[in-house]
Amino acid sequence: MNPANDTSRKYHLPVWSRITISGLLLWYVIVHTDLPGAASRLAGTNAVWFVAMILTIAGSKVFTAYRWYVLVKCWEPDARFWPLVRITFTSNFFGMFLPGGATEVIRVAGLKQAGSSLPNSFSSVVFDRVVGLVSLVVMLLLGAVFFQGVSTRAVAIYASLALVCVVVFAVLALHSGMHGLLLRLTPEGSRLRKGASAMIDALVILRGRPMLILWSFVLAFGMQMFRVMWFYFGAFAVAVPLAISWLMILVPAHTFMVMLPVSLGGVGVGEAVLLEFFASLGFDSSIAIAFAVLLYVSNLIANLPGLWIGIQLLSGRKEMIRSARGQ
Repeated sequence: MNPANDTSRKYHLPVWSRITISGLLLWYVIVHTDLPGAASRLAGTNAVWFVAMILTIAGSKVFTAYRWYVLVKCWEPDARFWPLVRITFTSNFFGMFLPGGATEVIRVAGLKQAGSSLPNSFSSVVFDRVVGLVSLVVMLLLGAVFFQGVSTRAVAIYASLALVCVVVFAVLALHSGMHGLLLRLTPEGSRLRKGASAMIDALVILRGRPMLILWSFVLAFGMQMFRVMWFYFGAFAVAVPLAISWLMILVPAHTFMVMLPVSLGGVGVGEAVLLEFFASLGFDSSIAIAFAVLLYVSNLIANLPGLWIGIQLLSGRKEMIRSARGQ
């Protein structure tokens, strides 16, 4: 058996299963939605608030790049901000159409191509994601404290458990004892051992910068507030009154579910979450789906610079290949 073909089969199976899950969830949403009512809601969308959604989510991409830039500077003092902005837009655009985790892979590859080492690139993306998860859970806890419209006790319990798990993971990742265990589990002299050693060196540098870790969390929480305002403007666009405190529960829950590697780019998952959340507050299904469509379209438009950047990078790479072959 050809190992390459075997690897390919292993790779394609989860992709097809994710497509299936996305399809089933979309079917569930369509069956339980008043589609003519949703179309009517979309036709009456307030254009001013829709533009505000696009500008907010586009601004959040630049803010995300800055948050990442702060971390990257820890390992790469000569790192520049705008290349990270380009990588962020590109990874977010193509990540909308690829399986979960593709966005992070593109970010790691893009940062490495920009001159960073693979261990530093990987460490910055992983830690950026961990800090983002912590900020989401903290926001969920705050929402459970201030909003009384849902079962906040259950939300607070699950959010607290999630926060403990994420913080424990982060502490273990930075602990020297876990570093030694990781090295002992990898074969001596192997590429895996060298990669693990380089990544540990990167984490040791980060461990010595506690204020940087704190500042990263503050920036991550600010990023989540961008998302809250994105949802808030979307509510105005479909003329639905939503409290900020309620959105502080919806936004983390929606983001968590979309991030799970069980669908194709979160398609179907996000719509189903919105359908159930709006139903829990007594809103009509047409409102939930109109809201979901506005979120998706505004996000797509805001990420369009990533398509242009990706095309430019691909064209430049093809030109380099042609030049190399001509020499």
